[in-house]
Amino acid sequence: MHSIFTITIHYPDNLFDLGISQINTNLLKTIQREYPALTKNNLLNNPSLNIHPGTMILKRNFVSYGSKWLTT
Repeated sequence: MHSIFTITIHYPDNLFDLGISQINTNLLKTIQREYPALTKNNLLNNPSLNIHPGTMILKRNFVSYGSKWLTT
């Protein structure tokens, strides 16, 4: 299945940003400690599933750094 939300950005360091929330593959390794069944294919092929870890990361950043982390 191909979707307009199947977005992949490739960086020279062999890292990728996956899907609508642009979950970086380096960060995916950390997320997989909590959600081991989460895979690159899941993130690319299921936009709704991709949004869940994206919002989790956003919430954790707000809790850790407050709203000012966006401006630094």
